[in-house]
Amino acid sequence: MASPSSPSDPVDDLEAQEAAIELAFDDAVRHKSRRTLEQLRDRVEDALDEIDRLRRENTRLAQRLRTLEESAGIDDPNRTVLSIDERPEAARRKVEQFVRALDQYIAQAEKQS
Repeated sequence: MASPSSPSDPVDDLEAQEAAIELAFDDAVRHKSRRTLEQLRDRVEDALDEIDRLRRENTRLAQRLRTLEESAGIDDPNRTVLSIDERPEAARRKVEQFVRALDQYIAQAEKQS
């Protein structure tokens, strides 16, 4: 005759529960770590794409600058060229206003010295 099944030992049950919790925790940590690494990889890929885009934009702008310099006849990189996109009379008025403002500033500075 088979012996009647004895009730399980509470200590064994507790150890089994702890082991199951530990496995579940390890799985959760691995899953979260994997997800975090995937997010990091995606962010790095996005950053590399942005760097590539900025490099292309930089190359385009450098070429545009060369084209503008060539069309303006700028041979000396230390030379400043002034280009005014308005009527000469309007530009003259603005320059004269600027000169008057500078004169006033200089006069005030001389009075304070």
